[in-house]
Amino acid sequence: MRSTLTSQLKGWFLLQLLKSHPVYQRNHLPFPFESYQASYPDLRSPQSNATRTTKKMVAQQSFTEQQIGDFQEAFSLFDNKGDGKIFASQLGEVLRALGQNPTESDVKKYQQQYKSDQRISFDIFLPILHEISRVKEAYSFDGFAEGLRHFDTEGNGMIKTSELRHLLTTLGDKLTEEEFKDLVAGQEDSNGNVAYEDFIRNLMSN
Repeated sequence: MRSTLTSQLKGWFLLQLLKSHPVYQRNHLPFPFESYQASYPDLRSPQSNATRTTKKMVAQQSFTEQQIGDFQEAFSLFDNKGDGKIFASQLGEVLRALGQNPTESDVKKYQQQYKSDQRISFDIFLPILHEISRVKEAYSFDGFAEGLRHFDTEGNGMIKTSELRHLLTTLGDKLTEEEFKDLVAGQEDSNGNVAYEDFIRNLMSN
C-alpha cells in the first residue's frame, strides 16, 4: 500500500508543484508546466527548431562548461560511427552512464520521438539530460519539502490536515479518503496539523 501511495504522491508533486520548485525558477524553463501531466513527454511530440534551440540554451546555462565537456566526452564513447551522434535506442544507456537513473518508461517517452535506428546529436541529447536530471532533483526530500512549504502559512513547519486532504484527494493523481487516512495515520497533532517534513520522511522511508 505504502509503495503505491509513494508513487501517487510523487506524481501529484510533479503535477502540482514542479513549476514552483526553485530549481525550475532559477533556470527559467521554457516548456510549459502542463507538459508534465503525461510524465514529462517533452520530446514525444514534434517541436520547432526554435523550441529545441531554447531548450539547448537552458541546458547550457544550467551546466558548467566543464560539465558539458565531460558529458560530451562520455557521449562520444557511444558514437560508433564517428559522426558525433548516437542511436536513439542508446538514450537510456548513455543517460545511465552519466549517473542518471531514468526508468524504462522515462526513456521510452523520449525515444518515441525518433525511430530506433535514427541518430541524434549531442545538441539534442543535452536538453534530455537536463530534463531528466531536474526531475531527479525534484524527487528529493528537499524538492518535496519545498513544495509543501508553500502551504505552511504560519511558517512553523506545519500544514493543516484539511488542506493536505484537499490537495491529495482532489488534485492530480487523486487519493481516496481511505488512502489519505492511511497516509497520515499517527501524524496529526491535537490541533489538526501535520509536520510536513516528518510526513515526507515517513513516506519516503516506506
